[in-house]
Amino acid sequence: MTPEDAQNLREQIYFSRDKECLATLTRIRALVEEKTSDPEMLRLMATPMLYSVWERVFSLCTSTCLRVIENEYERAAECPASARAFWLRKASFFKSFVSSVRDLMELEREDSVFQQSSGFKKKINKGAFNLSIEVLSRLDEWHQNPLSHKSGCEDLVITYSNVNDSVVATNAEAIGLVALDAYKSLDLTKLGALVGIRNGIGHGASLIPPGPRELSELIDYSENLVTQYVNITTEWIDFYTEE
Repeated sequence: MTPEDAQNLREQIYFSRDKECLATLTRIRALVEEKTSDPEMLRLMATPMLYSVWERVFSLCTSTCLRVIENEYERAAECPASARAFWLRKASFFKSFVSSVRDLMELEREDSVFQQSSGFKKKINKGAFNLSIEVLSRLDEWHQNPLSHKSGCEDLVITYSNVNDSVVATNAEAIGLVALDAYKSLDLTKLGALVGIRNGIGHGASLIPPGPRELSELIDYSENLVTQYVNITTEWIDFYTEE
């Protein structure tokens, strides 16, 4: 990746940070501080947006790191296994292999003699041994080609529906962000609370809004989290592209 390409990626991240994420948080703060006839409803509606802003910057930063990695290696085999797994889990042959393994596990659970005998041919043709041969052959071929995914790197990011501290750690460890001093200083102390409040409102478990002070603290935290994660990502880009 050329220095110009790396700078373009940084500028894309900065644009999203300033013009999308932080700008949205500023507008939310201004709205909830205005005098309205129903401030509780406004706080209730505004709170899930804080999580949306966080997930936006997390997904963008992570997918940008994956774009850098994708560009760095001529063959998949040259990429570290922890990062390579992002692409492997989306490869069509690997997803087919996982589905076949699940089917075989279901066959093994069949109770009746008829069910066992009727599935015998399938077990032989698609058994663990033949599946192993097939997946190893496809994997050898996959390793010789560049890392690529038809839907782009955005689809490779692991979110598990909720970007909490565990999801952050899973992605960061695989990519290598955890080696940076900036990552070690990342404040995730209130992320679980933010995700929990968002889920409670979003899924109907609670329709009680946070109080004015709590929401103000959550906005402050979200602004800091967005800023920190962008700084970590741009530092990683500098480190990765200068090696």
